Amino acid sequence: MKKKRVLSFNPCIEAGQNFYCPGGAVSDVHIRAIKRADAVILPQSCPEDLYRLARRYCEWVLPNLDAYFDYPGKTGQARLFRELGVPHPRTLTFRNMSDFERHWSGPDLFPMPFVFKASSGGEGRYVFLVTSKAEFHECLDRARQWERSGMSGFLIQEFVPNGGRSLRIVVIGNTYHAYWRVQRDSRSFYTNIAKGAYIDRRSDPDLIERAVEKLNDFCSKTGINLAGFDFLFSENRAFPGPIFLEINYFFRKKGLGGPDNYFRLLEQGVREWICSLPD
Repeated sequence: MKKKRVLSFNPCIEAGQNFYCPGGAVSDVHIRAIKRADAVILPQSCPEDLYRLARRYCEWVLPNLDAYFDYPGKTGQARLFRELGVPHPRTLTFRNMSDFERHWSGPDLFPMPFVFKASSGGEGRYVFLVTSKAEFHECLDRARQWERSGMSGFLIQEFVPNGGRSLRIVVIGNTYHAYWRVQRDSRSFYTNIAKGAYIDRRSDPDLIERAVEKLNDFCSKTGINLAGFDFLFSENRAFPGPIFLEINYFFRKKGLGGPDNYFRLLEQGVREWICSLPD
């Protein structure tokens, strides 16, 4: 078995050859190194120019951000879920307010309660449960403000009753790290840690196993190898789940034991991923 030539642009991962490209500025030296590499490790927040170059000249790249750039934002994720046929909440996406005004057919098409989300943003900052026309109009006013500030795109999504908890599974290479985020009040809408949820690593291992199985298939189709996925399990017994909710390419580390433990898991996951690559 020959030793793999690994090139790292990630300052947290040391490899056989290492570069640091502030702002993603790429030179001919970098391109030659990418062409010689068997695998390339990139920063988690990699500029698109650097990423496209790495993917052009090297088959094996971590993180694989094809889906991130080809299906941008939460509206893009909804399209990806739909194209791959994975279970996800019924979703209507809109590029901007003009798109909404042309295509919205009213609440008869999408009855309340439903969820209103900006296409970008995290930690629930731009996510709202809509239970009345007044709340809906408030959300549309927010969308207009977002658009004026340069943040376009939003979606309207089916509300899935979930008992105040969601499942986060973090993919690092070929490994999966799962934990529940649970609100003490099961009627709570938000289930993220920033909104008060606590971490539960032990409950319902059978449900976690089902979600990991679905996720493994999804990642094999998309190439995603570094991201946090959110799943819901519905209180509706007709289809309990797992239901794909969101992909988080940039995620908080608290559920993984904090930044130091995350970087330990990242280093371990990268090593195992490299060892799994074909010769």
